[in-house]
Amino acid sequence: MIRMGFAQTAATRVMPLLTRLLIVAVLLPLGWRLAFSTVSFPPADAARLQELGITTAGVDFSRVRATLPGNSADAPASPTPATAAGAPLREGRALYRVSLTAAQSGLPAPALAGWETALLLLGGSVFVGVGVFTRLFAALLALLSATAFWLDCLPALRGSDWPLDGTVLVHAGAHLALFILCANLLLLGAGALSVDALLGGGGGGARSAKGAGNRGGGGRKAGGDGRAADKE
Repeated sequence: MIRMGFAQTAATRVMPLLTRLLIVAVLLPLGWRLAFSTVSFPPADAARLQELGITTAGVDFSRVRATLPGNSADAPASPTPATAAGAPLREGRALYRVSLTAAQSGLPAPALAGWETALLLLGGSVFVGVGVFTRLFAALLALLSATAFWLDCLPALRGSDWPLDGTVLVHAGAHLALFILCANLLLLGAGALSVDALLGGGGGGARSAKGAGNRGGGGRKAGGDGRAADKE
């Protein structure tokens, strides 16, 4: 009985909480580093960022709109002069590396991909940590981890000879582990120690355990009634 109570407590309270805290510990610093740290870009990368609409003046949203599918006809015939659009970005936020990867992979609006990634990492990890809309943000973070693995790690794994590069293996393992953790929250919910559970929207594990206990209690009650009927 004691062992069963400990198992239920671990399943509904401890493990979901540890999963959420682990996701926060990994993704929150990563999002912070992407958004607020500065890196240097080689001239070729700086020129590519300028083509995407990212310069020292910031993000050129008119050029970003021109790169969206269906708006190619509205794109300007000649590039905007550097004096008007800003100089090439030799140093900038680390999130612009994500934009370069998105552009290389052919994703739409790659200039915004870095900001979207950083905001999702920061906001999603906070929401998951406190257990608010946990399944929604767990799904988004799982999709982000799968996309990062597909775009960043899989080409490196395919192009590497044995023995594989240790850095690539670490990155690939980290993306897969985060995907599994987020998928676990997506399927099982935030657990009992969350705002979702207090509001009745995300403590799936707690409700399941409580329902199982009620069903067990009902069975014992029915058995007791049956024995009473037999005694009569």
